[in-house]
Amino acid sequence: MKTDVAWKYDVSVDGDARKVRCKFCEKTFTGGDYRLKHHLAGTSKDVGACRSVPEDVKKEMLGIVSSLQQNLLKKSGDIEGIGSSFAAQLEGGDIGSQNLFKRKVSSQMTINKIFKKDLREEACQDIALFFYLNAIPFNAANSEAYKKMFESVARHGPGFDPPSYHEIRVKYLKYHVEMTNLSLDDHKTYWKKFGCTIMTDGWTDRRRRTILNFLVNSPLGTIFLKSIDASKICKTADKIFKMLDDVVEEVGEENVVHIVTDNAANYKAAGEMLMKKRTKLYWTPCAAHCIDLMLEDFEKKIPLHSETIASGRRITSYIYGRTSLIALLHKFTKGGDLIRPGLTHEKPAMGFIYEEMDRAKEKIQDAFRGDESSYIPLWEIIDQRWDKQLHRPLHAAGYYLNPILHYAPNFKVDWEVKRGFIDCMEKIVGDFEIIGKIDDQLQDFKKKKDLFGHPIAQRALNTKSPADWWESYGDKHLELQQFAIRVLSLTCSSSGCERNWSVFERVHTKKRNRLLQKTMNDVVYVMANSKLNKKRVRKEKNYGIEDLSSDDDWIVEENDQISDLNSLNEDILEVGQDIGTSGGGDALVDDLDVPPIEEYELIGVEVVGDANAINENEDNIDDGCQEKIYALLND
Repeated sequence: MKTDVAWKYDVSVDGDARKVRCKFCEKTFTGGDYRLKHHLAGTSKDVGACRSVPEDVKKEMLGIVSSLQQNLLKKSGDIEGIGSSFAAQLEGGDIGSQNLFKRKVSSQMTINKIFKKDLREEACQDIALFFYLNAIPFNAANSEAYKKMFESVARHGPGFDPPSYHEIRVKYLKYHVEMTNLSLDDHKTYWKKFGCTIMTDGWTDRRRRTILNFLVNSPLGTIFLKSIDASKICKTADKIFKMLDDVVEEVGEENVVHIVTDNAANYKAAGEMLMKKRTKLYWTPCAAHCIDLMLEDFEKKIPLHSETIASGRRITSYIYGRTSLIALLHKFTKGGDLIRPGLTHEKPAMGFIYEEMDRAKEKIQDAFRGDESSYIPLWEIIDQRWDKQLHRPLHAAGYYLNPILHYAPNFKVDWEVKRGFIDCMEKIVGDFEIIGKIDDQLQDFKKKKDLFGHPIAQRALNTKSPADWWESYGDKHLELQQFAIRVLSLTCSSSGCERNWSVFERVHTKKRNRLLQKTMNDVVYVMANSKLNKKRVRKEKNYGIEDLSSDDDWIVEENDQISDLNSLNEDILEVGQDIGTSGGGDALVDDLDVPPIEEYELIGVEVVGDANAINENEDNIDDGCQEKIYALLND
């Protein structure tokens, strides 16, 4: 009588015990229960795998043949006690049965690796589904925190109980706020020693709310201080002054050298009011914004510039209104776009902006080969913005104290520079006894005495920033050193705030978000400072790469070309929102890759100008223009 468990899946053939027929696929073969087990287990060892066997039977047979294989290995001394963990892992899902028995397994690690591969596959499927159902952007998987999270769970082992909604919202948010505060202690030490710049910038979200972001910059880097929903605050100079004054009080008046804001009239008036109250600090408008306005003035006031830019916009709109041209463009630009402006968020250093403005004017003059009728109109536009909005005593002092420029053969000092330098000393230092010492020490700096003229110090002009140079070689001239570092460490731009708009929008722009204001601010505080610190660490490692802006490719980006995006935006989960209120699972268009050249499908494209108007008036674009565009892309 046949008692082996495998025989219940056998159909007798002519009463021959050596012949078996599988009851599932009806295949007949010789070899008895040994080959039948491998046939049903799908190992392909000495017999073909059954293609009709139920999954539970396959796992049962695989468990049996696996146990037999382990017993053989134990007897041969190849492995020691696998225990029951191997059999338990069979419950994890479908396993690579064919690979298991194609060759002799020589260690427990090899067997476990096979099963872990399938366990990982099952876990990855669950993780991916979590991303899909909760509308999480795919590039979140590139986050260091994402990888660290799973490493921590793996160290815990089986039975990990994930944090609850309340724990994430309250307990652990409070913990990370405290950790962020501790991580900023070094920055506060730098503020006291070298001074700092408060940067602020406002933006309007999709719900037309005004959000003001406040950041603090010092030689150690930039930190996020807080954001304010200013929608209900009247944007008068008095109200803005009150907000700026409160931030100065929070940072410490003795630490603040400089405040940078937008150059709108109300901010300018608020800045003047602040300088009257806080007599040792400067307010200046954002240099990057002023330069952007100069370029806009070129377009508005010079017809040739206006015509050129209008043509560029028209060509861009034409290209981005046709999917075949987009695909062709991406092929030759390796995924680049015409619609993205050049990055202007690099901070212009205080020690260089004065000189760079002069150099820019000289280059414009050279470009027109000295033709005054061509370059003078541009100079007048630049001077109007520079003299009335941007130029401040701080810029003159930065120019004078910058050793790279001061020791250059073409360095020149006029009355304007000297006046600015003296005004800056009087305002920032204040104490005339210390000012006298600084004036005496300046003679050594100008004549390259002591370490200033040492060959190592002169070589370092090409390798160190101006502030670092003073810290390295100005120790004998302590008062001058401290003053120079406080000036040269300052930033001229508030565009550091703009770089983080996406961070604030993820939290502030909420449709069904029930976060309290304090909780929301805490989330932004942790998120923004984590990103800023990551960038600072990356700079210290001297990586030759730009900030990973892909972290900001949030799935709620506006896109007029995709009709389904508005409905998608309604279903986006905001920070702290219940999963049950979301209609997640829609297509995540902005995270998809750019289609290859043969796939003419418009995915996640931002269009400049009125694309519909371009399409409606397509016939108005002459064939010659179309041919030129195609030729340009193929060139």
